[in-house]
Amino acid sequence: IFLADAAHVHSPTGGQGLNSGIQDAFNLCWKLSLVHKGLQDGSINSNRLMYTYTEERVRVVKAMLTITTNLLKRTFGANPGGKPSRSGIAFIRGFELCMFGINYRGSPIVLDEVDPPAEVLDPYNMSADEPVRGGDHAPQAVGLKVLCGLSFTSTAHTALVFAGSIESLELVRSLVRALTKYPHGMMRIMIVHSPEGEPELVLEVQDTEGHAYASYLRGLDQSGLPASGSERKGLVVVIVRADGHVGAIVKDAEGGDRYKQKLFA
Repeated sequence: IFLADAAHVHSPTGGQGLNSGIQDAFNLCWKLSLVHKGLQDGSINSNRLMYTYTEERVRVVKAMLTITTNLLKRTFGANPGGKPSRSGIAFIRGFELCMFGINYRGSPIVLDEVDPPAEVLDPYNMSADEPVRGGDHAPQAVGLKVLCGLSFTSTAHTALVFAGSIESLELVRSLVRALTKYPHGMMRIMIVHSPEGEPELVLEVQDTEGHAYASYLRGLDQSGLPASGSERKGLVVVIVRADGHVGAIVKDAEGGDRYKQKLFA
């Protein structure tokens, strides 16, 4: 159905083509899977969900074409006879060409209720130093001690429930109940406890080195509370889509329901 690179015609400079094609395929496939499952019970607006493929990917590919075209001009355009440039500038590759900054912020099916960005970010240039927001690529976090065999999967969403302290336990239970209402097989739940926590209580994963909390909750303290001192309970839920991008960042069961409405309304 889908051939990598078939959707783009562009310069080979920059080495972005194959990865862009794979990203296209992943973005489309998890949505096709939901439509296929939803058509059986009428639980999904297939036209609305499928159109988000264009809404999310066109702005990314447009940025990619601009970058690779500029590289082509730097390589060949400034020299007589179109000879390759001998200066080093044509071979400089910045952070954006690693493709770690690609994001879908502003997508109609992305929800961020914890700290939504003030403006839609450059789709190719998320800073590695800023907090993770809805639509960003979900960062890796080493040091997660998996207690019940649960891990990320490319065939379903994964909800990372950052429980903070034991005082959040009842909030965790209510949110898990809400997430289990998603269609069967769509959502997997991973409860992440802080390094100081007690994972044997009910929690499946312990962030032994603190990397998950540091990456996903930058700007919040280790209990899951905003660093500014808000009175909100210490619970943050990051829902990672099957394509590895953050679909939602919410703080309660109602937020999980609102994200569900974005996908299935």
